[in-house]
Amino acid sequence: MSVLRLSANQLLKKFRSKELSPVEVLDALIAAFPDIDLRTNAFLDTDFDGAMIAAKTAEAQWAKGEPIGQLCGVPVSVKDSIEVAGMKTTYGSVVYRENRQPDGLIAQRLRKSGAVIFGKTNLPEFALRPETANRLRDSGRNPWSLDRTCGGSSGGSAIAVATGLGPISIGTDSGGSIRGPSAQNGIFGFKPSFQRIPTVQTWRAAVGRSHNGPMTRTLADAVLMMNVIGGYDSRDPESLMPYAINSCIDPVNVKNLRIGVVNSEVTFVEGHDVMEALRLSHDLFKNNGVAVKFVDEPPAYSALRSTQDTWPYGGDHLAASQAMLGDDFLEKHGSELTDYAFKVYSEAVNLSAVDYRRAQIHDAKYRQKMADWLVEKNIDILIMQCVPPAAVIDPLGRTLDR
Repeated sequence: MSVLRLSANQLLKKFRSKELSPVEVLDALIAAFPDIDLRTNAFLDTDFDGAMIAAKTAEAQWAKGEPIGQLCGVPVSVKDSIEVAGMKTTYGSVVYRENRQPDGLIAQRLRKSGAVIFGKTNLPEFALRPETANRLRDSGRNPWSLDRTCGGSSGGSAIAVATGLGPISIGTDSGGSIRGPSAQNGIFGFKPSFQRIPTVQTWRAAVGRSHNGPMTRTLADAVLMMNVIGGYDSRDPESLMPYAINSCIDPVNVKNLRIGVVNSEVTFVEGHDVMEALRLSHDLFKNNGVAVKFVDEPPAYSALRSTQDTWPYGGDHLAASQAMLGDDFLEKHGSELTDYAFKVYSEAVNLSAVDYRRAQIHDAKYRQKMADWLVEKNIDILIMQCVPPAAVIDPLGRTLDR
């Protein structure tokens, strides 16, 4: 097996036995990087010199039998909406193409764990789209089929993990930005509970909604990463979740769970491979002694529009950029924005606090409705389709169908 297909846990095991070194792994990644990135447009910036220093430090620590932390020597990438020193942080926007910031909390915790941070991954401008298209470079492309979307907004991170450019990447998720790309690129990703991973960084668009989270190829790596970057930080008073993440890898631990599988028809053109995956999941749990039953579709979510028929959360994004570059951000930089970002920002100018609060109340009611539905159906976990197959994209990276 290529070293680039090894999970983080497998790499750590080989570092410990001295079958591999962090420098060898990074060398293999650097050698593979140009061809993969040229075809998929996964990254917006890299720091291989800094990464090599970190890899050599990790190699020396393993040689002494004293690894720095839980990720000592493991290559990791970070979505370019999270600040990392030594590389640009663009938030997917040409407005910030030369922006450099000190490490945010996630980068600090990664370095403390001994991780080798080597790159910043591609995303749509300000993480606003379910595709990865911006004005900085060509659009992100699905490595399994280059004419299709890699998803968004954590599309570059999904490409990186899927292609072996590091076993782990950090993404963000408000309305599917980890889960969608993970599904569309065939990797594992999830949206953790709010503020289980604190948010201490310079720019943050979706206040109260944006969740940082891991994107990996295995469940065990996701558990590992959560235990590295999760846990309370006093600068984020909402990050009060317990530190440790208990692994559910041992089947004995899941036998008391009650699992529902959504029994719905698949209507998209690509066939029934998603439905087949749901059936296999059902059989896997049932054959391991877990209580599984079919259930109807959960309550549908419908986003609330403002009184001006616009997205009521657009003010979060505009305010984040105003905080960094001034109240006249839109006047100064509007012409540099993508069409979709300009639409959100220009509409946000007229949003009221009432619209914002109405949206929060609307979403809180839906969360309660969903919680009540889970109680009514007597299930702990719902297995259902996440997104349709990745759509074909046009030359600008926008999907040609919905």
